[in-house]
Amino acid sequence: MVTASVLHVLNDAFKLTESVLWISGVIGLIYLVRCFKKASLLHYNLKTILINYSIAIAVIGCGRLIMNADSFALSYGTGLPNPSCRVGFLLGKITFLAALLVGISCFFFFTIERTVATFIPKKYEQLKKTGKGAAFFIIYWLTCICASSALGLTFYMNSSHCDLQALANSALFLHANRDFLLCLATLGSFGNAVNVTLLFSLYKLNQKRRKKVAPCSINTRYQYTENILTMRFLIVVSVLNFFSASVVVILLIVHRYARNHELQKDEDIVFTEQYIQVIPAFYVNCYSFVCMRMHRPNKDQFLRDLRKIPCFRSIAPVPVPRVKAIDGTVLPSTNEGSLYFTYLALQWKVKAELE
Repeated sequence: MVTASVLHVLNDAFKLTESVLWISGVIGLIYLVRCFKKASLLHYNLKTILINYSIAIAVIGCGRLIMNADSFALSYGTGLPNPSCRVGFLLGKITFLAALLVGISCFFFFTIERTVATFIPKKYEQLKKTGKGAAFFIIYWLTCICASSALGLTFYMNSSHCDLQALANSALFLHANRDFLLCLATLGSFGNAVNVTLLFSLYKLNQKRRKKVAPCSINTRYQYTENILTMRFLIVVSVLNFFSASVVVILLIVHRYARNHELQKDEDIVFTEQYIQVIPAFYVNCYSFVCMRMHRPNKDQFLRDLRKIPCFRSIAPVPVPRVKAIDGTVLPSTNEGSLYFTYLALQWKVKAELE
């Protein structure tokens, strides 16, 4: 039988582990957003989705860090009573849920955006930045905040388990509908499984279509190549999402069974919640690593920034790739405007006709 003191120590250990992971994760996400903003190979719409997804995860991480700091204070007798009873703490829960809704939605936006890029590559690649994507996400963030406010206020008004004298530091399991949490996690796991399947199908379709495109169709081949490279790391991130959500579902099923059969006390539930919260904190670090490792522009940007540190200046500089046209003109591949591709296509068409 685990004593209350042992649970207290284990809970603090998991809480500290989660906090360390979230600190490194949030720092990584901030740097990742900076890299995405500088990446020129990404289509503007995809870049906007990736940036908003990263921001949403960072907001979740900041919310968890605030909750953990408050919980540490409560555990050692500092601060106000149970945070779940405070109206001010409700704002943190609303922000947390709004960011969660945005993050979940972004993965479906990835699939929709890549589907459009697959079926109308030439027209889609030439679309210019209009600001509609940014406006859409501003409206969407506001919508998610309104939805999370309605849910948060509903749970708060209907909660009958709030004990001002208890030092329960849970802000989720003790004061939320367990069936709702389980359904949400199950839908997330199923949605990620569907997303992985769709992205993999699009990945294979892009490979087939790229092989059929004539070599002189530079714009179209470029778009298919971008789709292939981008979907590689999106598939890996989706697989990470699926496994993380599946583990959470399994733990929630065990927790629900134990709670319904009165096998867990409130202290045990707080501990259960804490080690479940470590999973998304670990996932965030994996997400940042995958985006930096599998997306070449991010990797090159990281190496360039790393060389600015004195002890890492021995790292070889990142070469600027160049493309040589038929007439011998050397063009930097960082120049990705339509004139660049049109020029190369014209050169190669002339060469093909002469032969």
